[in-house]
Amino acid sequence: MSFFRTEIMCDTVPRMDRSLRAGRVATFAFFGLNGFVMGMWVVHIPSVEHRAGIGAAALGWLLLALGAGAFAGMQVAGPLADRYGARTVVPLSAALCSGTAVLPGLATGAGVLAVALLALGVSNGLLDASMNVHAVEVEHRYRRPVMSAFHATYSIGGVLASLVGARTLSWGWSPATTLACVGVLGLATAGLAAPALLPRPGTAGSAEKGSAGSAGATGSASAVGTGTGTGRATSDAADGDSAADRGAVSQGATNAGALGHDAASAGANSGAARPGSASPGTANPAAVTLDAANSLAARAGSGGPATAARIKYRTPQRIWALAALALMVMLSEGVANDWSALHLRTVLHASPATAALAYGTFAAAMTTGRLLTDRVAGKLGAAAVLRYGAATAALGMTCAALSPNAGLAIAGWGVFGLGLSGCVPQLFSAAGHTDRANAGANVSRVAGLGYLGMLAGPAVIGALTRIMPLNAAFFLPIAFCATAAAASPLLTPHPTPTPERTPAPTA
Repeated sequence: MSFFRTEIMCDTVPRMDRSLRAGRVATFAFFGLNGFVMGMWVVHIPSVEHRAGIGAAALGWLLLALGAGAFAGMQVAGPLADRYGARTVVPLSAALCSGTAVLPGLATGAGVLAVALLALGVSNGLLDASMNVHAVEVEHRYRRPVMSAFHATYSIGGVLASLVGARTLSWGWSPATTLACVGVLGLATAGLAAPALLPRPGTAGSAEKGSAGSAGATGSASAVGTGTGTGRATSDAADGDSAADRGAVSQGATNAGALGHDAASAGANSGAARPGSASPGTANPAAVTLDAANSLAARAGSGGPATAARIKYRTPQRIWALAALALMVMLSEGVANDWSALHLRTVLHASPATAALAYGTFAAAMTTGRLLTDRVAGKLGAAAVLRYGAATAALGMTCAALSPNAGLAIAGWGVFGLGLSGCVPQLFSAAGHTDRANAGANVSRVAGLGYLGMLAGPAVIGALTRIMPLNAAFFLPIAFCATAAAASPLLTPHPTPTPERTPAPTA
């Protein structure tokens, strides 16, 4: 079952709003920009290494600064997006990432390059996490899966970077010149796309207006429905869209019985007067939750939003489980990035040109799969995408590891990429939808741990090759993919139960 099937659907579906479509296009732009900027850095690594006067061993250590910075940036980006909104954090992060992209091209020594890579890593982590938070919000308002297509755009940006970078290098451009042009392009893209980003839920201009302190608040049901009584009572308010609502309920609910009684009474007494009510005399479930929060907050003197801000957020166990799965899946992806071509070259003794086809096939299959995954997720659900995708990836990697010839191994790497393609987007989406009030923090946890897995993957496989052949070491990511497939029920949604309602008193 998909996250979007937990909503109470109505007979009519509203026509897609132009601002929502524009927000989706803007999200595509930022994902593509991020892939392009980081791709241009990768293309220029040899030139930067030569300019800085360092060797491959030193570069390997310096790249840890890039990874550490990215991890730190991801951990900061989520809470910032929760507090100020992704609409603010994403364009600022994109501008910062574009600006810092030029720094490695200017480095003339190991120390300067380390600082430059740290700055680029932090800004990349900020952009990566915040744009995924915004993608979750776009997906939530679309009421159907759209996350995988965003990740496909990131891959396409990387492909474009390789083509453009190859051309500028052939023209004799220096890394500083090329990366400076990339920075200008990134700043322009961020400035043009920023106005189309979606505002935070509950703010002015949001498609999901609603304040816990407003007498007319009706949650998402009134935002979608009309006075005719049709509309969809989504899980937005039931899940606690607003941090203020959460804080009020936490502070004021001294016992479960009082909450149920107050919620039912408050909603029933006002249900007939609310334009978003399902029918006259029936309480709006979104309004029930908000009214209960207001009533209990008032009794406890909690102060609404201020109380919510004082409550320290603790990452749920489910988020840590999703983060562990992201680490496994992204570690497997990192293995393909760094070891696929080397596998064909050293184990199967393929030519350099043939060996290069291994990664190319993997990348093409992953990009294609991400363009198709959203439709599959819409029909079968996120859990099915992870289950069958990870199982397919395990099968493909097994085929590559046991293959006696290059052709079969290349096909195995392609199947591996196709299977993995939809797994990470579904994990990010699940983290964001678990708790919308803390979507940024949750996505940061999952993305950060997953990124560490991608960085660690090549090193782990390298260590294993000291005690076993390379193709035998591939059974570690095979085991991780099998574990992810078995743990796919974690992506099954657990909707918040709707409070009991009582009929409105008759005059």
